[in-house]
Amino acid sequence: MKKHLLLLIFSVLGTIAVAQSVGKAVRGMSAARLGQAEVVCDGACVWPGDANNDGRVDASDIFNIGLAFGSTGPVRVHAALAWEGQTAEGWTASFSNGLNYKYADCDGNGIIDATDTVAILANFNEYHGRPITSREAGPEIFMVPPVDTISLSTFIEIPIHLGTAALPAEDVYGVAFTIQYDPDLVDVASINFNVDSSWLGDYGTDLIYIKKNVPGYMQVGLARNNFNSKDGYGRLGGVSFITTDNLSGRLPGIDTLGFHIGNPQMIDEEGTPLAVDTRDSSIILVSAPTVPMGSLGFEIYPNPNEGKFYLKSHSIEEVVITITDIVGNEVYGGYITNDDLNPLKTIDLGNCSKGLYLVHIQSAEGYGVQKILLR
Repeated sequence: MKKHLLLLIFSVLGTIAVAQSVGKAVRGMSAARLGQAEVVCDGACVWPGDANNDGRVDASDIFNIGLAFGSTGPVRVHAALAWEGQTAEGWTASFSNGLNYKYADCDGNGIIDATDTVAILANFNEYHGRPITSREAGPEIFMVPPVDTISLSTFIEIPIHLGTAALPAEDVYGVAFTIQYDPDLVDVASINFNVDSSWLGDYGTDLIYIKKNVPGYMQVGLARNNFNSKDGYGRLGGVSFITTDNLSGRLPGIDTLGFHIGNPQMIDEEGTPLAVDTRDSSIILVSAPTVPMGSLGFEIYPNPNEGKFYLKSHSIEEVVITITDIVGNEVYGGYITNDDLNPLKTIDLGNCSKGLYLVHIQSAEGYGVQKILLR
């Protein structure tokens, strides 16, 4: 019976510095220093961690480890984790695209297994001159924040989904992506990732994972290794963290914690790239409890609207108003006085794109936020 296992990398991009220059390592020929002798390998070097030989080490390299999991072949002479091209005897097996299995034996011990992920983490974000291909659109990878607003020093877990009921993910064998966030708004040491209730597999049964954290960026990669793709939609896992205990935002006590998901990659059981897309999300971070907009004495209508709406006040005071898009970019801001609210304040966002926006109001009574939809 084929063994069911799912490989998962959870890593972080961004501020990882390239540990050493790529120097003279160019496409088609590179030099590997083995012991005291320099050996030239003509376009067939193994770079530890670059399991798909695409020229860069990232989470998608877990795919080939999953595709060839458990395979054995010749041990690589003078194998090391150092980022350098290393000569390696070809294995008898190849991937569907013709790439030899030797590249997936990242640590060179002659067997492709979970220990090969160590080389991926050790050389994460290194490259050796090959171009990175662009990605197509398809089912979305996106985060599902359980709340719109959150306070300081608060724990939260945000599910990450792939696909929806309307557009499920099909024939998935592996998937990888990055998550960018503001490290000033998060306790970076608290960031964690879990694979509970993932539709792609069960941890301990057909799922393993590794992770690497650097402030500001995460990278996630999953790969099945039972040689069967899977269809589905919903939760892949969850990102958890504690919000910062010291907020310094552009508004008094208010800021937006946005999440940008990028570099999506997905393959089927043959290693063929699949179309995949992403969607951004955000949470409002406040230093004081939020209250309903109505409790502040304000009413916004119509909602939805086509870019023009009205703000009505049932109280007499000066307030600060800011309107942001869903990832926190400010599109409107300023003070509103009594005169502005007599009888209504007209707000025109006609130059903004259709979509979801957040209206923030800060008054002496507190802070309120309301979603509006431009259609």
